[in-house]
Amino acid sequence: MKLTTELLRDTAIYIQDYYKAQDAAKYCFHTYNRTMNIVRNCDALAVALNAGKQEAKLAHLACWFLETGYCTADADPQQTSAALARAFFTAKAVDEEKIQVIEECILSTREPRQPVSATAQLVCDAAMYHLADKEAMLLANALRAEHLAIAGKEYSDEEWILENIQTISNHFYFTVAAREAFQKRKMKTLTAYQNKLELLQAITTEPDNPSFHAGVTENKEAVEEEYIKLERGVESFFRITERRHMELSTKAHDKASLLISINSIVLSIVLSVLITRLEENRHLLLPTLLLVITCAVTIVFAIISTRPRLINEHSKNKPLDDHEMNILFFGDFSKLSLSEYKKQMTTTYRNRTALYDSLSKDIYYQGIILVWKYKYINIAYNIFMYGFIITILSFIVAFTLHTW
Repeated sequence: MKLTTELLRDTAIYIQDYYKAQDAAKYCFHTYNRTMNIVRNCDALAVALNAGKQEAKLAHLACWFLETGYCTADADPQQTSAALARAFFTAKAVDEEKIQVIEECILSTREPRQPVSATAQLVCDAAMYHLADKEAMLLANALRAEHLAIAGKEYSDEEWILENIQTISNHFYFTVAAREAFQKRKMKTLTAYQNKLELLQAITTEPDNPSFHAGVTENKEAVEEEYIKLERGVESFFRITERRHMELSTKAHDKASLLISINSIVLSIVLSVLITRLEENRHLLLPTLLLVITCAVTIVFAIISTRPRLINEHSKNKPLDDHEMNILFFGDFSKLSLSEYKKQMTTTYRNRTALYDSLSKDIYYQGIILVWKYKYINIAYNIFMYGFIITILSFIVAFTLHTW
């Protein structure tokens, strides 16, 4: 029997009815919606890989039955899914060879995944789309709730995070199309879990300070050395904040570069094409002038936003006294000699309060620079948006008046 459109439709209807008959409250991860997403991703990957029609349809059918076995809470859900698929397709008079391929695709998703055929690799990659989903953490929490409801297995927050980190770290997409579509987003999910683990450990871990608990005051030098090392929570806080500031700064430069590129292209077209024809089309002089001014002013403000900016002594945001000097900012420590700089650094990292204070000032001044950058980028976007609208309207008015 050929894999007809009617067979594909009957399979989809059967699976929809199958999931409706299950206990939806318990199965909050292995749901009908997830199965549909697996099928859609399978079809998309098949197109990207230029898979044959026969292979694409077999993978499509396998994906519909892929997770039906989870709804029976069996120890081997893949075997149950394969049995359900065999019973259905046998009743539909599908060839034995094709049924075996579908079974192979389903069974290949067992851990550890070792798909042999290209069709099985396609199914395995589609089944793990959720690792690269924008809501990967929410989907993982649904799986955690399902483990608790079905198997009574409860994870602590740290155990669950470590479980997901291990799963993502050990996972590998088999097809080129899946790696291109999912790999970067999967790594973002991994980074998010790692950051979450750091914050969780920072919250739950207290600094080890035996001298404090024992009430010993004799060994003050040892206590002072202990304060050199930042507590994990504070360290994570500063690291994540610094990283976010750097990401925002990079995004600001990307936005400015986009504006500069677009307006430069428009200006080059106007100067090379439209300007040379103004003698014959004098009614377009004002709209053309508006377009040139809009592009030029937008480029100027975009360039201003990307200019390096130093908060100098004359800035209202920079206090003049040495106590407020930011030893981590090159604009400040470059005024010191090497010996003075080393002395200041030693004083800073030996004093926990001074160290936190320096990091806080560094983040504060980064924030001032970011506000300045985004202010001019916002102005550039407004000029480009409203100027472009006015220019288009002026072209319409010029053409209308000229026609009359």
